[in-house]
Amino acid sequence: MNNPAFSVLIIDDDAAIRQSFGDYFEDQDFTVLSAESGEEALEILMTESPNAAIVDVRMKGMSGVDFIQNAYPQKLDCVFLICTGSPEYRLPDDLLKLNRVSSTVFQKPVKNLSLVYKEILQMFLK
Repeated sequence: MNNPAFSVLIIDDDAAIRQSFGDYFEDQDFTVLSAESGEEALEILMTESPNAAIVDVRMKGMSGVDFIQNAYPQKLDCVFLICTGSPEYRLPDDLLKLNRVSSTVFQKPVKNLSLVYKEILQMFLK
């Protein structure tokens, strides 16, 4: 299923991760935006309204959790997914309470990006 009207913001301090996700979502006909920090992503949100954000947790400067807490109230139609290299990471309770934040934490490296894609679509069907 192609989604030409969908857009995704990929926030990760690793350029290879941003490229991998970007290539996959472009193949799914998403418009892809990317940022290497939470601060840069917030700047992007001043002019863009992505449907989804895939967020790394541990980055220099603003953490992914801080980014979501700042962006969530501003972007009513954006869903947020966490992608991290920390196998022990669990979503904080305050994020679990937010209905547009996925309760699924994707572990890097993500071997099956279609699972991330399906999670984004499922969140829109809720």
